[in-house]
Amino acid sequence: MIWTIHIVALLCSLLGLRPCAGEVPRQGAFITYSEVSRSRDELDPGSIAAVALVSTYGQIRLRLRRDWAPKACEAIAAMAVGTSRECSGCSFYRHEPVPLNWGVNGFSGPPYALLQGGLPGMLSKVKMENAKLLPVIWAWKLGMEQVMQIGRGTAAFIGDTSDFFIGTADHTEWGGAFTVFAEVVAEDMAGVVSNIPVEPYRNSTDSYNITTRWLLQSIPFTLQPLRLDELSTGAV
Repeated sequence: MIWTIHIVALLCSLLGLRPCAGEVPRQGAFITYSEVSRSRDELDPGSIAAVALVSTYGQIRLRLRRDWAPKACEAIAAMAVGTSRECSGCSFYRHEPVPLNWGVNGFSGPPYALLQGGLPGMLSKVKMENAKLLPVIWAWKLGMEQVMQIGRGTAAFIGDTSDFFIGTADHTEWGGAFTVFAEVVAEDMAGVVSNIPVEPYRNSTDSYNITTRWLLQSIPFTLQPLRLDELSTGAV
C-alpha cells in the first residue's frame, strides 16, 4: 500500500498536478527529407519501425519496441502516419539534468534526469501497459531486472495520458510504474537530447516539498514515421 501511494505521488509530480489524496513525499524523487515510393498517409502504422521527434535541435528517433508495449507503439505510429503528424501543440516542456552524485547512496534527485513532452493530438490516451509490470514492492524483492524499467535512453508514457518522457539516467527507483515503449537511437541521445536546453526554467514545489523544473519556453516538435530501411540510413 505504501509503495502504491509513492507511485501516486510520483505521477502527480511528473504531470505538475496539485497533490493527490494520500500523497506522501518521494524519498530520493533540421533534417533532410527523402522521397519514398508511398506517401506518408498511405503507410501502414504496422510498418513503422521508429518515430522521429523533429525540432529545431534535430531529430530524436524513437525505436519502437512492440514487444514491450504494442498498444502504445501502435498509437504513436498511427499518429505519425496520419494527419496529426504535424503535431500542433506537441512540445518538450520539461528537461531536468542529471544531478551530481546521481545514484550514490540511492540519490535520485532533484533534479530528476528526464526530458518530458506531450502529444496532445493523440486520439486516445495511452493506457498503462508494461509486459513485466509488477507491484514495486515485488520488484525490489525480485531484484528489479524482472520489471520493465526506465533506463537512460528509454522512452515511456505516463499512464492514461499522452505525455511521455525520456530517461537521461537509469531510474531503478521507479520500478515498473510506466509504459516503456521505445529506445532512443544512441547518436540522438548524445547529439540531440543532450543539446536541448535545461534552462531557463521555473520551479514548481508542492506541499510535500517535491520540486520539479519546467521550461519557461517549450520546444515544439513534429512527428516523422520511419520504416526499418529509413531508420538504418537515418533518412526521413
